[in-house]
Amino acid sequence: MSLSVGLILAAGGLGKRFGSLEPKQFADLGGQTVLHRAAERLLERAEFNRLVVTAPRGFEGRTGFEVARLGGQFTVVTGGEERWQSVRYALKSLGKVDLVIVHDAVRPFVTRKVLQDITAAALVNGAAVAAVQATDTVKLATRLTTVKMTVDRRRVWLVQTPQCFRYGLLRQVFDQDEERLAGATDDAQLVEGVGRPVKLIPGHKQLFKITSPEDLRWAELLLKNNLVVD
Repeated sequence: MSLSVGLILAAGGLGKRFGSLEPKQFADLGGQTVLHRAAERLLERAEFNRLVVTAPRGFEGRTGFEVARLGGQFTVVTGGEERWQSVRYALKSLGKVDLVIVHDAVRPFVTRKVLQDITAAALVNGAAVAAVQATDTVKLATRLTTVKMTVDRRRVWLVQTPQCFRYGLLRQVFDQDEERLAGATDDAQLVEGVGRPVKLIPGHKQLFKITSPEDLRWAELLLKNNLVVD
């Protein structure tokens, strides 16, 4: 492999909306934790040189245990209160590489094709993200939850992970003052903020994020019926 690639597995969230006593990445999914399954699929399908995993404060040991079971070298860093803080800490720990792939630990079904496609696109464009086009009619609402307008759904994409960036671009983004980073819900948003283009790459419906118990049950159903594609 001529290019050096760093992986950041973002597992630093507390998952408060999930409603459990521990973060949702430790929920059971077919006999393994969500984190373990996400890490296993990612490491089996991505070519990489370095791996950094973010962990919620107080769960560093548990996080390290789940990843260590897969073998190989990695680093665990304590995440922050917001996602951008966690990725910033991970990026500093990662060190210089050519490309950085960031993936959410609560998206357990990454595919080989999406990883290949975003890596190729990031090499050309500097930044690429997996996303799926909206299929429902999309409404923009007022603060009073009445319809303000209907949006052309052909131009609406729902962003997923993995996301891939050239290292220099991502470092430039995260070297900004914290007030420029606060509130960002994904790394691509920060790249957009400095005026750099982000390429949208067709993702996959199975790359959904486990946010609620219903999402976990859907993931279990896919596993049980062998519906997860490579």
